[in-house]
Amino acid sequence: MFRLVLLRILESYFRHRWLNLLPIILMWVVAGASFFFGKAVYITYGVLYVEQTYALPQITQLNDSGSWDTVADQTTLELTELLQTDAFVRSIINETDLEEYMDDGPIVVGRLMEEVRKAVWATSEGNNQVGVSAAYKEPVVAYQLVNATIEQYRQWKININRVGSVTAVNFYTNLLTEYKGDVAVARQELDNFLAAHPDSINGSRPAVEEVEFTRLQSELELAQTNRVDTIRSLESAELALSLAESSVLQRYFFIDTPQIPEDKVVSKKDIVVKIIIFTVVGVILSVVSIIGGVLLDRSFRFPIDVQYGVSLPVIAIVPKIE
Repeated sequence: MFRLVLLRILESYFRHRWLNLLPIILMWVVAGASFFFGKAVYITYGVLYVEQTYALPQITQLNDSGSWDTVADQTTLELTELLQTDAFVRSIINETDLEEYMDDGPIVVGRLMEEVRKAVWATSEGNNQVGVSAAYKEPVVAYQLVNATIEQYRQWKININRVGSVTAVNFYTNLLTEYKGDVAVARQELDNFLAAHPDSINGSRPAVEEVEFTRLQSELELAQTNRVDTIRSLESAELALSLAESSVLQRYFFIDTPQIPEDKVVSKKDIVVKIIIFTVVGVILSVVSIIGGVLLDRSFRFPIDVQYGVSLPVIAIVPKIE
């Protein structure tokens, strides 16, 4: 049965070969017309260099597709995923002239965010370079989108680095306040004890007072030691916090800054997407045409048709006359 179906499909295709290919050709014509009559956009491009400081753990791990990751691949993936989030896209829009439309209601905002999401994309340009491109109908906005995307990505990395340091600073700040209170209480208790039990004339104290004096003095020293250690830890956390921004800026920096485009072009991304879409539609129409021809054709074209159609043996075949 499979052989019969295959033969009928092949026969249906080759019997009207050009007619079956016509849908694909027509879809290509429609694609060409859409490029010709479609709106051109302004495209600009910037390159972000990613310092390979922490590259070793990144390039020694396999990703889900089984290929080796590089810092550029990972940065591209992060950018692509961030562009799918509303918060990141909003932060990009806030740095462009499109910000004025963000107060026009949820429908306009949603369309604008989707428009920006489709207008910006990132590509890996090697082991360390990430290309960020934007295609938009206004040249200044296209330029702003590339700049804003890279700047907001760097700010996102800074915020990630700052999270741990900010937590540490807050923790040690609160702890220092507590230890300062402990020092004040311990000093006050020691002062109160000395006021109530002044030194005797010969400079000696009773054993009970001496033990209490030693205890209070040890508590004051311990509280002071804790305060000094906390101050040092707080200074280290504040230093790490101040270095968070500089470390990111040193690791991620422009090597090719975007320029305001002067001429309109057709987006290569749109060209590829449209060609794929129209080709797939043409192939589907061609397949439907071929299958339709098979289903509608009830004639016997092969000996095997007779066997399956009327359940009779084939006695003779009319020879093909050349």
